[in-house]
Amino acid sequence: FFFFFFFFQAEDGIRDAQESRGLGDVYKRQVLRHTMDGLTVLDKDDKPIPGVAKDWEISSDQLTYTFNLRTDYKWSNGDPVTAKDFEFAFKSLLEPKFAATFSYFGHIFKNGEKYSKGEVTFDQVGVKVLDDHKLQLTLENQTPYMLDILTYSTFYPVNEKVYNQFGTKYGTDADKIVTNGAYKMKSWQHESEIVLEKNADYPDANNVNIKTINMKMLNDANARMNNFKTNTLDMFKLSGEQAEQMRAEGQPVLNLSLIHISEPTRQAEISYAVFCLKKKKKKK
Repeated sequence: FFFFFFFFQAEDGIRDAQESRGLGDVYKRQVLRHTMDGLTVLDKDDKPIPGVAKDWEISSDQLTYTFNLRTDYKWSNGDPVTAKDFEFAFKSLLEPKFAATFSYFGHIFKNGEKYSKGEVTFDQVGVKVLDDHKLQLTLENQTPYMLDILTYSTFYPVNEKVYNQFGTKYGTDADKIVTNGAYKMKSWQHESEIVLEKNADYPDANNVNIKTINMKMLNDANARMNNFKTNTLDMFKLSGEQAEQMRAEGQPVLNLSLIHISEPTRQAEISYAVFCLKKKKKKK
């Protein structure tokens, strides 16, 4: 078995993101990127490629995208992933009563903003289920980055049946969430650790080499660095000062080159991470 340990700083529940409401911080998105797939996913070069959608057609005016979904995606409870799961997620995103942080992302859909203001009904929004495995999205305006934005956690599907089962408790514990990605949540010790295990039913499971991911919740920056130096962590996020210190020590520091916009201040943050590339000794 292969294990991967890295730091994770959040303890507000995963529910908001899983409901496609949008996340308040980048750390919870790390859980979702490992446990969820959207219509498109990012490849190793951060380019969008087919995810739950096996292919798609784009209209000549570039306003309508018709996605053909794979039939081998399953939720972690065994339910099939269907176009209706995306419809429910996108409708939830735009619901005025939820006041989602990133609800404006849904304004890319035709009449999405009007629906969020209560001016039209959802059947007038550009989100249509054509059959269980075909979804049509019509945009308000041409959106060249459409396939990129669909990789974002805000556009992940939601299993309506399970969401309705748990209501406001959905996504607050490991047994109150279902996922469709490469990993599923094995356990969640609040304020301490989340453990993800490889999803054997994942369509691309043969290419998932790490069996277990342990996400440690460490809020203190010095504690994170100390854990890394004692081989308790394989990866953690650095401050700019820590990045310079680790570079000076010859550690491989990665500039993630992702500009995270912090809500609600909307200040840009540059992220750095450091990785342990040495083979660890097995514990006896």
